[in-house]
Amino acid sequence: GQTVITGSADGNQLLLFKNVQGVHIDSLTLSGGNSKQGSAAYIRQSSPKFTKVAFKNNTAERGGAVFIMGGNPEFNRSTFEDNISSELGGGIYSNASNLVIRESVIKNNEIQGGTNTVYGGGIYAVNSHITLENDSLYNNKASGYATQGGAVYIDNTNIGDPERPDEENSQNSFIIEGLILSGNLADFGAGIYIKNAEAEIRRCQITGNVGQTGAALYFVD
Repeated sequence: GQTVITGSADGNQLLLFKNVQGVHIDSLTLSGGNSKQGSAAYIRQSSPKFTKVAFKNNTAERGGAVFIMGGNPEFNRSTFEDNISSELGGGIYSNASNLVIRESVIKNNEIQGGTNTVYGGGIYAVNSHITLENDSLYNNKASGYATQGGAVYIDNTNIGDPERPDEENSQNSFIIEGLILSGNLADFGAGIYIKNAEAEIRRCQITGNVGQTGAALYFVD
């Protein structure tokens, strides 16, 4: 069976990566984390690879399970389930990063925010290059007023900023291929909300997402 790491009431992240390369995390469950940012895994200027890792029932202000700043992490055959944030990224928050998620399940993650920045029930990515391949995103919710991106929110407005780390490795585009998006909820872009970015969307099945405007996809400059 999998090794399980469970959070305590003291409010720290379960895993912390700062300026770390060459780390592989395999067959692990991370649950019950509670912190301000990325309560299961906090990743800064690091590139860990996760395989068959389950992120469940974690709570944070930003990135309920995972918070990434200036990193290049990969998630393969992993699960993000029942994680909660209060504003950005119910499951995952990515800023100025190159993020890869393959053959993974992202479901029942939620932003339960009273704020006016309820973006990305499953994934929130800003100024990041993101690759999503053969993933399933079910029943992720951005709950509140004028919410954006039930399953995925992407904003690449400042990706050309020279102050941004790893700028030479980044592109103002991202790849979404072979996804299933179903039952996700937000006012704008219940499936995917895309701002100032180019998307390659291939072989995706987008059904039954609920929103006021752009229930499946919402593009804005």
